[in-house]
Amino acid sequence: MRRLGLLFSIFTFLLLHSLNAQRPDRGGQRPNLTPGTGALAGMVADAVTQEPVAFANVIAYAAGTSEMKDGTTTNENGRFFIKDLPYGTYDVVISFVGYADLKKESISTDEESRIGRVGRVFLEQGNQLEEVEVTAEKNEITFGLDKKTFSVEKQITATGGTAEDVLRNIPSVTFDNDGNVSLRGTSNIRILVNGKPSALTSGGANTVLQQIPASSIKDVEILTNPNAKYDPDGMGGIINIITKRQNKAGFNLQTALNIGTRNKYDGSINLNWRVGKFNTFFNYGGRYGEYFRERTSNRTQAQGDSTFTRNSYFRSETTRISHNIRGGAEYFFSPKTSLTGSVAVSPSSRTGAGRGEGEFINEVGILTDTSVETDRDDETETDIEYDLNFNKRFQVEGRELTVSARYSESEEIENESSNEDFFDLNGVNYNFFGNNSMTVETQYNLRTKIDYVHPFENDHKLETGYQTSLQHTDNDYMYEGLDEVSRTYDLSNRFIYDEEIHSLYAIFSGEKGKLKYSGGLRAEQAYITATLADGGSEPFLNPYFRLYPSGSVSYAMSESTALQVSYSRRVNRPRSRALNPFIQVRDSLNFRQGNPELLPEFINSFELNYLTYTEKGTFSTGLYFRQTNDIISRLQDFDPQTGITTSTWVNLTSGKSYGIEIVGTYRPAKRVRLSANTNIYRSVIDGNNIETDLSNAGYLASGRVAINVGFAKDFDLQISSFFRSRGVSVQGTYAPIYSMDIALKKEVLKGKGAVTFRISDPLNTRDFEIDIDRPGLQQYFKFKRESRIAFLGFTYSLRKEKRRRGQRGERGERGGGDDMDF
Repeated sequence: MRRLGLLFSIFTFLLLHSLNAQRPDRGGQRPNLTPGTGALAGMVADAVTQEPVAFANVIAYAAGTSEMKDGTTTNENGRFFIKDLPYGTYDVVISFVGYADLKKESISTDEESRIGRVGRVFLEQGNQLEEVEVTAEKNEITFGLDKKTFSVEKQITATGGTAEDVLRNIPSVTFDNDGNVSLRGTSNIRILVNGKPSALTSGGANTVLQQIPASSIKDVEILTNPNAKYDPDGMGGIINIITKRQNKAGFNLQTALNIGTRNKYDGSINLNWRVGKFNTFFNYGGRYGEYFRERTSNRTQAQGDSTFTRNSYFRSETTRISHNIRGGAEYFFSPKTSLTGSVAVSPSSRTGAGRGEGEFINEVGILTDTSVETDRDDETETDIEYDLNFNKRFQVEGRELTVSARYSESEEIENESSNEDFFDLNGVNYNFFGNNSMTVETQYNLRTKIDYVHPFENDHKLETGYQTSLQHTDNDYMYEGLDEVSRTYDLSNRFIYDEEIHSLYAIFSGEKGKLKYSGGLRAEQAYITATLADGGSEPFLNPYFRLYPSGSVSYAMSESTALQVSYSRRVNRPRSRALNPFIQVRDSLNFRQGNPELLPEFINSFELNYLTYTEKGTFSTGLYFRQTNDIISRLQDFDPQTGITTSTWVNLTSGKSYGIEIVGTYRPAKRVRLSANTNIYRSVIDGNNIETDLSNAGYLASGRVAINVGFAKDFDLQISSFFRSRGVSVQGTYAPIYSMDIALKKEVLKGKGAVTFRISDPLNTRDFEIDIDRPGLQQYFKFKRESRIAFLGFTYSLRKEKRRRGQRGERGERGGGDDMDF
């Protein structure tokens, strides 16, 4: 029964295809018009061949002016229909590559004649007539029924950086010192690339964000209450990174090169060549960087009948090298039907070495011993991904079928070694602790999915789909060490994790007057198996069935103001490293161990948002509440007899957080943009099921302010700053954080190129501090990654269209796949 999912997907696809073949689309259905509005309709054809011209641009202007009212493109039959226009008189301009622009003037609509007939018009090939230029700057933030979309193409403070640098400027998003991303205070989120999980996400959110170059990103979508179409994983919601697409006609090239201080280099080249029904594309991004890390710690602990304090400072140097290579092809059966296939390879490596010094102080404040620690950490990883996507858009506007399959595999090999020598006050080396470990982790993922959208009359539609996801992870850990009495010992562990999930979802949405609404339900059957291959124990099985409802309602209070309410239920499934019960030795005082009985945690999330648009900007304020059951939390267990701290994972009873988020943008002048946001919330954690009084609560606030100023002729300046107040965890508190970034951009080569200069964290204030207070153990940590970095960059874009005499250009540039998935 569990293997029928893929057969069901294939059967559904064949059934829908059969129905489509038997009942071809007739098109031409006139959309219903909003009361008090009219429409413009017509058909565009080639003057010589009399054939329809598909995807021609049709723009409606207020008659006799350059004020654009609305626009659309023609369908594959050359027809267009611009609806919901206020009654009045309009000029219509029609344009397409390879044709002279055509203008039809003084077409009127009123209560009696609601549809203005443009009629059948013919485009002449040849030189362009006088150009009609339409310019409109994209909003920095746009609000959808269940998401916020942030345009980041003009975010020059991320030039030369990665997706992490881009997200540092997105409201609600924060990072700790290790690059772990959080959304509204929770680090359990889902990272998608073009709406899909990537092979890179198998290594965690910080892995995929470090691998994607900032130059490849077009938009970032934040979905704090995603609908049932999306996987329910990610308690805090979804961050969807939209990359730039390349399926334009002819030959197109974009390239970028950036140089940073202390030996940091990155470059990318993205190109495609589209002729006729074929489009081929190739993307490459490479990075080389040398970075340092610093760690300061103070640890006071009781051991036996005494107490001592250990103070230490550690600094490491790390070199990272990564390559992202992707190539593929699209074939357009028609302007509305395409098949896309691609292959991506992402090899990367990291080498690091560090040295630290420590001192031991007894309970009366006297120095008794010192230590010297040396570490080395080397890692290589290779990810391979195969992607196949079929897309069919039907004649009826909005009806669409998508069938996709993605297979990925990755291998990560990590070698770690640590040596610590202990000295008395005379400098005599009286003890030694050393260890070497190697971890080999392989992972395989197969994901098949079918999605279908069916529109109805009166602006309603049904979305439904089925998905099968298979994941296999094999983690082989080998350890050898030398303990305090010079006994050599070896440990090994092999942990296998299998996950099989079958999902079926349906969403019904529509609008009626000022009301927009959407409701959905996702049903999932999961089969989880965790096995200690070398431990002789029985596999841990956890099959479960769950329903994940979602819903949202939006009410338009005016043309520029709306009120939104949304809800979703989501899950966090524990991954292999959190489940593996084998003890891993980090150093002489710190061990790490997973928990095979860890259960998924579930969250119910509610939101209320107020949105408004003005000519000068946007503003939104939202209230949210999240209730979480069986919270997965990292817990430190301290043994006062040995002095060893073991970090593990447990399920806490529950938790809740509630807060307010405010986001706004403002344009006081043509070349000046301001944006600001703040997020204030309270977090309450109840862990009394583990220990009495293992609970914590507190408030946290974060915010960003950014300003973009254009000056001189082609210069742009951007300054952004970030602040986060003190926060709480189940066992401690986090210190406040403040940082800023500055960037300058100059366009060159007639706008085809740009030179950028940016400095991240010029005040060098971006660090991470935490205090942990446990019975018999008090710890303070300060982590500092290299963050004050200067980058000098250059970007260049080239587009060359190849067109024979009489050729009408390429149709269907809107279709196709995501040719820059990572």
